[in-house]
Order: sequence, then structure tokens, then C-alpha cells
Amino acid sequence: GLYYSSSSQIIEMLPGGFRNHADQPHSFAFYGWATALTRLHVQWRAIPEWKLTPETLAPLRLLIVAESPVFPAEDVPVLEAWVRAGGRLIVTGQSGARTGEAGNFERAPDGSTLSPLISAPEGVRYLEADPGRFFYMADAERPARLEPIAEALAASLEGLEPLLVTADGMAWEVGLSTFTDGRRLFVDVSNTDIDLPTDAVTPTPALTFTVALPEGLGTGELRARALTPGADVPVSVRRLPDGRAEVSVGSVEVYACVVIEAG
Repeated sequence: GLYYSSSSQIIEMLPGGFRNHADQPHSFAFYGWATALTRLHVQWRAIPEWKLTPETLAPLRLLIVAESPVFPAEDVPVLEAWVRAGGRLIVTGQSGARTGEAGNFERAPDGSTLSPLISAPEGVRYLEADPGRFFYMADAERPARLEPIAEALAASLEGLEPLLVTADGMAWEVGLSTFTDGRRLFVDVSNTDIDLPTDAVTPTPALTFTVALPEGLGTGELRARALTPGADVPVSVRRLPDGRAEVSVGSVEVYACVVIEAG
């Protein structure tokens, strides 16, 4: 989960516009983490501040509060309970420096409304400088900026079961996103390896990744097919003994939807 704070964006607004349009701390941190997670093939969802509830947090393994100067004090107990139940948390930068709307966005008396969690011994990782913000603002050096984010994720998720999708070594120009209707699993494979000045697209190499299977796919044989707007793309699937499947996909020019269902 990636925490989104519209309040942290609002406090950057002055009568004449943004305080600094070229450097918006929370927005840029949010965009940076979102882009980096996608590049790392980590499935994620936005968690708006008004939806930070036990029900929303329950299915998450990790929540990232990225450079969010506003964090309502009344929401901290919800987050604390989730961390005590095993949730992992990354907090960065000046997150929690101000109270929420109920506190008129006043500065937090202890420096951060999240101080009790930042000082927690287990389950919480604090990064003084937000790597997502720097990743978003980077240009040619962006690939190098991805490593600190990958390291923070690996450290926070250590000891947990594999994520929904694992694609070690896969190029970051390949996007993977999943959806299930309970009986089938869909994996969207998108290729963003495009040279903008010439509009030239370089097709992906053959791809292999693993994905967690929904319970509706049972324990029997699996079959897979790829839906593409261009030429046919070969695809195969192999069930693994741990409730996952290994998926192999041929070269994709632009996009392919891999459909996995009972054989």
C-alpha cells in the first residue's frame, strides 16, 4: 500500500499557487514510489488518507508513508494496531510533521504524529531522506536511484512469504499487473522500451516470472493463452508446489494479456 495524503498536497498551496511547483514533497514522493514499485514489478494500491481503516489495511503486507507532512494524530492508533498484528511500515522524511484537518494542520508537538511508530523496534523502517522523491525528480540517473528503493523494500519484507508477483532480473521497461475474477488470473504485460525521438519500440526478450494463484484455480492442471493486439505470443504455465505458478511468455512488442485458467 502507498499512502496518499491530499492534505499534504493542500498545504503546499498558497494564494498564488504552489509554494514551489518544481518541488512538491508529498506528490513527488508518491509519484516516485508508485513508478518505482511498478518498475520493480511489485503490485501496489493507493491508500488515501480518508480510507486508512483496519479493513483497508488488513490485506496489506506493507504500507509506505512517503514524505507526508500531514498525518492525522487520530489515525495513528489504527496504524499502530496493524503493525502490532504483523504489518510492515516504511515512513520517510517529514511525515507526520503536522496534524490533520481536525488539528488545523498545526505542527505536531513531538515533532511528528508518527513518533510512537518511528521509534518502534520492530516492523517499522524510517528513511530520513525519501528515495521516491529523488527517483521521481531524476532523469538519466533514474536507474541508479531505483536501488535504494529496492533495498528498503527487501529489508522491510524480509521473512515474509513471496509477493504476488516475483520477476527477478526482469528489465524495468516491462510492466506486470494482475487481476482475478476468482476463476481466472489475468497478467497484463506491457512494454515501455520506446525511443521517444524516433518512436522506435524494442520488443521484450522472452519473459519468465512467478505469480500466486487464486484459490479458484484449484490444484489441477493449468492452461494459459495470451491476448495481444498484434502477432501471436507463445505462453506456457507450470504449477509450482507452493501455490504459485511459473509463467513463460515469448517476446512482447507492446502489450499482451496472459490469461491463466484451469486446464
